[in-house]
Amino acid sequence: MKKIWIIVLCFMTSFAIFAQKDAKKLKIEGKTFNLPMTKELAKKIFDLNEFDRNGDINNRKFLAHKDKDSIIGITSYKRCYKESPEKSVKVLDCPRKKYISDLEKRYKSKFKKLDIKNVAFINPDFIYMELKNGNIIIIGTMHYNLMYNTYTTVSYFHGITIKDLANYLSTLY
Repeated sequence: MKKIWIIVLCFMTSFAIFAQKDAKKLKIEGKTFNLPMTKELAKKIFDLNEFDRNGDINNRKFLAHKDKDSIIGITSYKRCYKESPEKSVKVLDCPRKKYISDLEKRYKSKFKKLDIKNVAFINPDFIYMELKNGNIIIIGTMHYNLMYNTYTTVSYFHGITIKDLANYLSTLY
């Protein structure tokens, strides 16, 4: 009987450990990852080019934020406008409110306004949420040089302070 209890206890302990590992993983646009990570792993997961980006200004997807040789942040871009084959512009549902709602529910916390001045963007609108495990989530809406190059961004960072965010967010362009 003791053997059965020991086996059950071992099983329950290992199940709890695996569940915690999964809970710590971050998810963004169907990609699952942890921060920090190696540059090679980030390239593999997010299909990054030599500039640590996926996509160009008209179709941006991901950006990796580096600190020395380690990736400490990932940004995902969701374009709010789409050009049709006739080159007209179609307004898409901007996902900002859904991201905010989903992330506040998931992490049982609220976003706060991030007041940064950045000349690279027209009227940047960033909010952030600090998590207990040291991660920071930032949601932004950025208008690039043309109206139809407006994106909602979701960024995850680990190992930096709120004060450091302005330096990393300046590379979103």
